[in-house]
Amino acid sequence: MLKKTFLQRYTKCTFSTWANANLDAAFAKASTMNSTQVTLQQMYDFGKTPSEKTFVNNCQFLHKEVPIRLAKMIVDLDNLPYGLTHAPNIRRVRSLHVEAFHKLKTIPSPKTFEEASSLTHLLKYILHSHNFVVPHLACAMFEMSENSFFQQMELSSCPYLTSFLDRYLTRRIGIRMLMAQQVSLLTQFLNPAIRQKHFVGEIDSKIVVKTILEEQIVKCQQLCKNKYGVAPEIIITDKQINTFKYIRGHLHLITFELLKNAVCAVCEFRDRPEEHPVHVIIADGPKDLAIKVCDEGGGISREASDKVWNWAYSTAKENDYEKLNRFLNEFHDGRKVQGLSKSQIDSIVANSIVGLGYGLPTARLYARYFGGDLQLFSMEAYGTDAFIYLKRNPDVSHIF
Repeated sequence: MLKKTFLQRYTKCTFSTWANANLDAAFAKASTMNSTQVTLQQMYDFGKTPSEKTFVNNCQFLHKEVPIRLAKMIVDLDNLPYGLTHAPNIRRVRSLHVEAFHKLKTIPSPKTFEEASSLTHLLKYILHSHNFVVPHLACAMFEMSENSFFQQMELSSCPYLTSFLDRYLTRRIGIRMLMAQQVSLLTQFLNPAIRQKHFVGEIDSKIVVKTILEEQIVKCQQLCKNKYGVAPEIIITDKQINTFKYIRGHLHLITFELLKNAVCAVCEFRDRPEEHPVHVIIADGPKDLAIKVCDEGGGISREASDKVWNWAYSTAKENDYEKLNRFLNEFHDGRKVQGLSKSQIDSIVANSIVGLGYGLPTARLYARYFGGDLQLFSMEAYGTDAFIYLKRNPDVSHIF
């Protein structure tokens, strides 16, 4: 009943309920305030023994912190170079951030557990409505790259555009991490029976990389078979000795991107992909854990090796873009998407984004967020080795 009442109350907010002058003043103030650094260990310690009081305190923090981060993301979008700020897909993303900022600023800071629960449901609503921000950016990049004027400027090698979007998307990782953690903690607090062992919200305190890789292998090979009719074998060599603490969803995204790229490259380069397996090696040391993904998919030329990290670089075709753009429009318009399960939506997007060019740079941002990295080493006409490095004790997150 609480959730229904909350959504009825807040998802119908309009700008008429908030004076524009007050909203502008609140936004101007929030955009100049400093974000608060939050470490993985702090989130874990809070979530281990939550109480109604700690939930209220955390929601009071999020009520102040999330608008600050949203305001900074809006400023980032307003300062994109080359007029990209005015692209339709960027404007749609900006409007989502403004709407979320507005909703948070129209409710008071929670003082009771019930009010904290209501705020958490609003955060869940914001998370859902912002699910496909990065695909919107990918579509905007594709539209810009197809413009003859921008083609002459070689935007795929523009350091300014890359640095702007790196900063914006790093902010996005942080804000979604905070909101998703709060939503998961409330669900686990209200339903102790569903809490999995060694999970604290979104944080898995005993990560076993091989288990995560096996989950992603099934998804990647199925996608590969759907697209090419065949998928190469993926062989894991597991040298991990100790478990470690990490956000499981982040590792899902990073490993899925590299495995998907590897199997697709093999299928496109080799006549008999089944004879060219992808090898994955896991090894950990006292400070870092490393994952190596080796494929025989033809590699990347030296000329293109730097471009793969740039947001405007894409190998997409017009039909890939049209398919994704149509899906995004239908999602926001509420057509056809209602009734689809999360796995169905994920499948649609995964099939649509192959080649749109944002997967690798996004994966690298996730790897770097807690002090790790993602690197590629390629041999043209043979294959690519991708390395993921993860800190075993990721205490510090990026704050901008």
